[in-house]
Amino acid sequence: MIKNYIRIAIRNLRINKSYFLLNVLGLSMGMCGAVLIFLFLQFHLKTDRHQPDFDRIYRVVLDMMLDEGIQRGTDSSVPLAMSLSQDYPQIEQAGLIRKLPDATLSSVQENGVHRFIEKDKIAFANQDFMDMFAFEWLEKSGPAIMKEPYHIVISERQAEKYFGKKTQRA
Repeated sequence: MIKNYIRIAIRNLRINKSYFLLNVLGLSMGMCGAVLIFLFLQFHLKTDRHQPDFDRIYRVVLDMMLDEGIQRGTDSSVPLAMSLSQDYPQIEQAGLIRKLPDATLSSVQENGVHRFIEKDKIAFANQDFMDMFAFEWLEKSGPAIMKEPYHIVISERQAEKYFGKKTQRA
């Protein structure tokens, strides 16, 4: 019985080659589209799931209309955070992060001043941004230092780069 079905299928494929090719092409494009949509949704739905209150955190991005087209930015304008928190009472906190293209960092140590040039790793963030996310602080003064001007918060790897290995932590 199965042999008969296979013979009929092969005979129909020989007669209707264009329909067979069209059907296979349509099926493969549909499957590729479904996989791409699945991957897109999976990426966007798993973002920041490790943060507490992840369902209450939203991101605002900047789309600039330029002559050469639309330029999308991952950061937004500085007055936007203040405007959002003032104009919309339902917004509890409006954190702001802004990337800086190039920056020179100075470290004052016992043996002099050391300067480091960083590219694409520096960002300005306000206190609300640091409060919205659960960061693991290695030093006790981590969140409080954000209230003082001209102070920075850096990762453990960057701290080792600038200051060397530290044997004791707070």
